Amino acid sequence: MDKKELRQDPIRERILLFLTYVENNRNALYGIVGVVVGVILFGSYISTSTKELNEKSSLDFGKAMNSSIAGDKETSIALFEELVSEGSKSTGSNSFAYLLDYYLSDGNFDKVDSLLSLNIEITDEVLQSKIYIIQGDISFNRMEYDKSIEFYSKAGKENSTIKNKMMMKEAIVHYRTENFDKSREIVEELLDIEDLQYELKNQCEKYLFMLDASI
Repeated sequence: MDKKELRQDPIRERILLFLTYVENNRNALYGIVGVVVGVILFGSYISTSTKELNEKSSLDFGKAMNSSIAGDKETSIALFEELVSEGSKSTGSNSFAYLLDYYLSDGNFDKVDSLLSLNIEITDEVLQSKIYIIQGDISFNRMEYDKSIEFYSKAGKENSTIKNKMMMKEAIVHYRTENFDKSREIVEELLDIEDLQYELKNQCEKYLFMLDASI
């Protein structure tokens, strides 16, 4: 096949054009290949780093829990605080919840406020609902009643299994602010639930009696 025939063959012609392009743009192609290789290596580094972080965080969380069980609060708190700032997402959020519970029990509300201001991302719905309850209780104790209702409502939406309990908390807030009609409305709505928990039913009946007495 002579050159004239070669040029007339469309497939061979495209191959020649491609090879000519590669020859003329070799540096640019090397740059593209370099970028692709760089992206692959960076992705591999991130994957490896994430795996190492998860493994280290899990070990540190286990140490923190063991220290807590053994009564070594100082060590466990230090480890939990480190995990909140530097650990993996899952161990960080669990450590965050543990610290909140610890500082609340200890009455250290400055530490509680400091933790809540961190806005730690929590992906576990049950854990997030507990955080909302804590925030609601704190707001209630500070007589920030609108905020407390907002947090209780968020907790109920986040975790449907505690929705009734959160409604009862909202009813109590309305009773405290003398919004008796709204409090009664919620209590009666709860009492209409056939399988309402025994404890909640007793609480509802108690507040219904108090609401009747307040008329």
